[in-house]
Amino acid sequence: MRRNRVLWAAALAATLLGRAGLADTHTWVGSGNWSTPANWSGSQVPGPADDVVFDGASSTANATIDAAFGGAIASLTITNGYTGTNTQACDLDVTGDFRMFCGGWRFAAGTAAALSVSNNLLLTNSAVYCQYASLAGNGTGRTFTVGGDLILCAGAVIDGAGLGFPLGQGPGRQLVGTGGGGGHGGEGGVWNHYQANGPGGNCYGSVQYPTSIGSGGQWAPGGGALRLNVGGATTIDGAIMMNGGPYLNDRGGGAGGAIWITTGALQGNGRILAQGSGPFPAYATGMGSGGGGRIAIHCSTMAFPLATNNLSAASSPCYYTWASAGAAGTIYLKRTADSLGTWIIDNNLVQTYAGSWPKPTTQISTNVTDVPDGNLLIQNLGDLRIFTNGTLSVRGYWTNAASFTADTNTTVYIAGTNESTISGNLAFYNLTCTNSGKTVYFSERNTNAVQGLLTLKGESGNRLTLRSTGTNYWHLKVVDGALLHQVD
Repeated sequence: MRRNRVLWAAALAATLLGRAGLADTHTWVGSGNWSTPANWSGSQVPGPADDVVFDGASSTANATIDAAFGGAIASLTITNGYTGTNTQACDLDVTGDFRMFCGGWRFAAGTAAALSVSNNLLLTNSAVYCQYASLAGNGTGRTFTVGGDLILCAGAVIDGAGLGFPLGQGPGRQLVGTGGGGGHGGEGGVWNHYQANGPGGNCYGSVQYPTSIGSGGQWAPGGGALRLNVGGATTIDGAIMMNGGPYLNDRGGGAGGAIWITTGALQGNGRILAQGSGPFPAYATGMGSGGGGRIAIHCSTMAFPLATNNLSAASSPCYYTWASAGAAGTIYLKRTADSLGTWIIDNNLVQTYAGSWPKPTTQISTNVTDVPDGNLLIQNLGDLRIFTNGTLSVRGYWTNAASFTADTNTTVYIAGTNESTISGNLAFYNLTCTNSGKTVYFSERNTNAVQGLLTLKGESGNRLTLRSTGTNYWHLKVVDGALLHQVD
């Protein structure tokens, strides 16, 4: 009998312990910090095994995920009735699904706080604001890690517009004069009027793996930065916008920020934007617009439109006669099966202007890292410039449907052993290709010029081959000299 009582007591203890470990649902009923028990149903702070609900009926007050909170929950659901905003001030780990149907979500500026969702992240009719995490160096933005799928429905937005470097701050801030736009992926716009004028800010940051935030212009902040790491598919029917901020006056727009997406399939018909900001049309005297930002997408497959109203890192128009828009930022696209990625410089037909200062360009300089060596496409008034003594390698195609400038002692390498096609009229300083067995096609009826040294080398029995893309001629004009060996 005594043995039976012991077994019964042990079974009861195991049952109670099991119940204590079961997931519970905690509903927001208060206002303030997540770490305050009275703000939750049952007066108990949710833990790693618990489901969290904001239903609007119990409370629509704002909430803060504060550092005293444990940092992990099982799932999070924000229903249509909740109209408040959650402010994330520390890391949050959601081990299940995160579903947000209404309300706002923001980050405490200057605080490192990452969002991790083990399953799916669904956003609809809601807004997530990406304030900067740090202003040190090139600045940093926010990181979302999603183990399952990310679904951004129409009507939902992940927004970092104007949430990067504040006015006149950042590595791409204007250094000379006033009225210029901030720089980032593209150089900031110029104000060419009065003695106080000056060029916009310079370029910086990574082309293939961008995490830096946009620099502020004189009267507009730069755009924030978002790093999305998605294990499943990403569907974007809403918008991701890391644009420069709106003008607070009529001069100096903010540079676009950064968007770096790593995902399985990318699909949808929404918008992915990191554009520099310009003056409102009402400001006929608006001064230099901000330069474009940086976008990089690494995915398994892509069924997302590449039209500029869907995918853009351009600047914005400037309406003042004596001022200029900024230069295009950069877009980098690479699918898993692609041997080469594609680098796009597209200013969305936004015109830059050269007055007493040179017109803004998309710069290759020592401040710009991870420059691709795959395919290169310059279009819609994009303008690429290699700074003095700089280099650029292209292993695939190079289509110049806009502008390219090579400073003194710069060298372009046509690299790799695969075929390359050079389209458009290009003026190089030094041009080098020393890859035996490679074939390089130049677009017919076009003329390419080499101001410095042309170096073309193959090997006996494995020559370097140059050809036209059609049956008509092509020209390669050499000014200073050439080194040629085993070239066909």
